[in-house]
Amino acid sequence: MTSAALLIILAQLVVRGVFVSRSWFLVDDHIFMADIARGEDDLAWYTRLHQGHFMPLSFLLVKLVVAVSEPYAWWPVAVEIVVLQALASLACWWMLRTVFGPGRVALVGLAVYGTTALTVPALMWWAVAINQYPHQIAFFGVVTAHVLYARTRRVRWVAVAGVFLTVGYLSYAKTGLVVVTVAALTLIWLVEGRPWDRFWRAVRDFRVAWVVYGALSVAWLVVYVTRPQAAVPARASQFVELAQAQLFEALLPTLVGGPLRWVDFGTGPVQFADPPVVMVVVAATLVAVVLLHSWGTYERSLLVLWPVGLYLFASAVLVYTGRAYTIGLLGGEGIGIHVQYLSDAAPLLLLAGVSLVRSPVDVADPPRRRPVPLVDLVPAVPVRATLVGLVVLLGLISSAVYADGWRTFDERTVNQRAIADLRSHSATRLADVFAPSTVVAPVLGDKALLRNYFALLDDRYTTSLAGADLQTFDDAGRLRPADVVPVEGAVAAPAVRGCRPVGTTGRDFRLTPPTVLGPWVAVDYVSARPGTVSVGGIGVTRVGIAAPAGRHRILAAAPRPLDRVVVTASAGTSLCVTRVEYGLVAPS
Repeated sequence: MTSAALLIILAQLVVRGVFVSRSWFLVDDHIFMADIARGEDDLAWYTRLHQGHFMPLSFLLVKLVVAVSEPYAWWPVAVEIVVLQALASLACWWMLRTVFGPGRVALVGLAVYGTTALTVPALMWWAVAINQYPHQIAFFGVVTAHVLYARTRRVRWVAVAGVFLTVGYLSYAKTGLVVVTVAALTLIWLVEGRPWDRFWRAVRDFRVAWVVYGALSVAWLVVYVTRPQAAVPARASQFVELAQAQLFEALLPTLVGGPLRWVDFGTGPVQFADPPVVMVVVAATLVAVVLLHSWGTYERSLLVLWPVGLYLFASAVLVYTGRAYTIGLLGGEGIGIHVQYLSDAAPLLLLAGVSLVRSPVDVADPPRRRPVPLVDLVPAVPVRATLVGLVVLLGLISSAVYADGWRTFDERTVNQRAIADLRSHSATRLADVFAPSTVVAPVLGDKALLRNYFALLDDRYTTSLAGADLQTFDDAGRLRPADVVPVEGAVAAPAVRGCRPVGTTGRDFRLTPPTVLGPWVAVDYVSARPGTVSVGGIGVTRVGIAAPAGRHRILAAAPRPLDRVVVTASAGTSLCVTRVEYGLVAPS
């Protein structure tokens, strides 16, 4: 059985390795790498919260790739993700064979885990993979070690569970739900008696485990709540929309190999589940049949739904509170169909699903077969094999469709072109502005400034708030000479008649200042000799701007533009101005 399990894992790694090899950096990935490139990765950086997650281990995984690879080399990231997937799959098999025994049912569970589309969003996006794969590894490891502790009473298994739990806590905010799950499984499977007796036996017999798990959880919670974090309220009705969409459109279809169909979020590559209605109906019917069969065949088998329900409810609450701003933009349903927010539940759903058809072995109180089944819904072996094969096949198809969206998404193409252009030039001088929205998702704030976004290549370029012949990127990701374009609806700048001489006393140019944020002023000039120029009247005076001889354009950021721009030339410079105009920086 172990050889068969290793073959399943190897096949999964080959398929998923192909998927992830075609992926690319997205949003948070660039933030992390740029922070490290700028030397911001101090202790405070590692211990901060990012998108609600305390994730120093995840940051270390980024640091490892940045330290050993060339800038923007994807293959080390792909290797790291595949290694994380391999560790998660091995831990999954360890859990299945420990809890249920190394039989065919455990192999089927491993095959379903290896092909489900539920975890593909975590595979394709590096920033998600470094959160969720350590969490999955932690779940499998904690459950397995806890069950082994229940069997052997050896404290070393509590220590092993504590190590896995620490891995989860250092990576993902939902790891606390693993402790809740283990506590619930202890009451259901690992102790006997009436409910009150079970509770006290669980407290007494597993007190060493609760002390270790509790100490780690309290330490994590203290650190977590003392980190600065933003909270944005959302409407209560949106939580209902979120939970409903998660259950019927994201969760149920993926349990049977769906959703088959995905819809892009914006221009992609992140995609939301968009299952056909017939798949939702079929999935709900199949799940209902499995539950009915399990209830009719085994006593107490449906108790495992309690930890599943608690986990999914608490997970929805965490998503609702932690992504309230996004929920306000997209609505509860728009976030509910985002499978990424359910990927972390895959280990528990697998554990519960297998337990519905096969009881855990060597535990105190497993579900037991009824002497006379209340419901007999067991199909013939060929039918069961066909259904399992269909779920695996559909899971592969759904995964491949999702992964294909990452192979061709527009931002990747433009981003790679911009990186290639920077690499092919040296000493490029860029206007210190935001990268075009086609190059970077416009959700990063100051992180999307060119000086920050491409920090891994900062030996190839400099950015400036004022300079001659600055460059920027066009929407296709190509380097182009920078200019300003008038703001829509603004009063046109008066034309400069001829070539207006500028000397050391300066010359005023009357303009109507724009009312938008981030304006710059363009000063086109002709000069017989090189020198320097100062530009004032724009909220701050930019002095000592190098002005080469010939026909050139100076751009200067204008934080508080006035109705007069003052251009002053250095002594001995023969310079005349042909154009002065306010606007926003754009490719010429």
